Parts: sequence; C-alpha cells; structure tokens
Amino acid sequence: MVKSKSNVTKELELTKTLESKGIKVVETDIGDRILQVLHLNPSHPTGPIAHVSAKSISRQYGDIGVELSDKPEDIVNYVKRMWSAISKMQRSDHRGECDNG
Repeated sequence: MVKSKSNVTKELELTKTLESKGIKVVETDIGDRILQVLHLNPSHPTGPIAHVSAKSISRQYGDIGVELSDKPEDIVNYVKRMWSAISKMQRSDHRGECDNG
C-alpha cells in the first residue's frame, strides 16, 4: 500500500496497524520514507527528518548497502528514483486485475 503524508494517519498509527496485519506500506513523503527505510522515529509532524543530518542519513544508508554522498540533493534524488521504481513495480503487478469484465 502506498501512503501519502497525513498527520491523522500518524496519530492513529495506521502504518503500524497495517504492517502488523502483513500489509507492506510505502511512505511517499521523502522524509517519512527515509525514516521508514532507516527505522528511525520522526522529530516533528511537519519536519519528520529535521533532526537527522544529511551526513548521518548517508552513513546509515551505507550501513544497509546503499552508497550515497552526504549532499541533500543526492539523497533526495536517490529516494525519488527508488520511489519511481517501486511505483513501476506495483503498476506492473496490478495490470490486468480490472480486465475480468
């Protein structure tokens, strides 16, 4: 499931609830997605990743096998490319589902 940024769903802990039921959730907000991938907690509802430096993000991505520079634009571009790849995979997984007449 693809989830857009919503403070209400955060307050309801929707992502945790869905994941506990075996539903894979992919955050679309760049800051939320970085937090999700790195298993970090948000610092603020409107600036969830503000407490983590670009250098720290780069280092932590390196810890999971992704080499990134510590330039914010490189990090953002990487997350956007991964989001695009996930979106394409999900679209191809669902082709033909509505073709049953």
